[in-house]
Amino acid sequence: MGRHRARVAQNTAPGAPVRHLNLAPHSSHHFVLSRNGFEFPERPEVDKYYPQYYHKTDKEGRPIYIEQLGPLDVNALYKVTTEERQLRRLVWEYERLLRKRIPACADAAGHAVEASCTILDLKGVGIGQFWKVKDYIAQSSHIGQNYYPEIMGRFYIINANLLFSTIWSVIKGWLDKATVEKIIILDSGYKEKLLEGISAENLPVEFQGECKCEGGCSQSDAGPWKR
Repeated sequence: MGRHRARVAQNTAPGAPVRHLNLAPHSSHHFVLSRNGFEFPERPEVDKYYPQYYHKTDKEGRPIYIEQLGPLDVNALYKVTTEERQLRRLVWEYERLLRKRIPACADAAGHAVEASCTILDLKGVGIGQFWKVKDYIAQSSHIGQNYYPEIMGRFYIINANLLFSTIWSVIKGWLDKATVEKIIILDSGYKEKLLEGISAENLPVEFQGECKCEGGCSQSDAGPWKR
């Protein structure tokens, strides 16, 4: 499949209830997203087993997206949500990134901001743990690089251990060359490299930064988009 932005059918009539987004016309997937936002009430519970969140900005003003595979408990996760709802949430977050987060970051930075900065934390990840969610990760990778390639900026993979070469051999097969070239792979000694691109006050303490949001950084949604 060639690269193309996922297009949302705009309905500007007041009170219009939904927008339709067909991500995979040749499959059974058809996502219906609320015009006023995708409701994901299970987020606090999902965060316990699979943290995925936006948090502040890097030194270039880009919104930071953080994903942690270490806490992943697949059995517990799919008791509170489903893979389909996770993918719906992913698509909505991409649309929110484009429509709200990136414009707010550009206003705050005083210059154009066109991409995000990602941190993928592999601390504590085992092969078996990864294998249980490989289908979701494969689909989310497909959505990101095929429908939203222009907004994928710097991508840090941290806490890559000796087993990572096996995981990477699988993940790399899902990615195109342009995406792979944006990825920086770091082991547990990632602090110096991460702080080259992200100010300590914007980096959560669990990643050797200084930020301690009330209630936890993963639940705060802190950033220029909240002002």
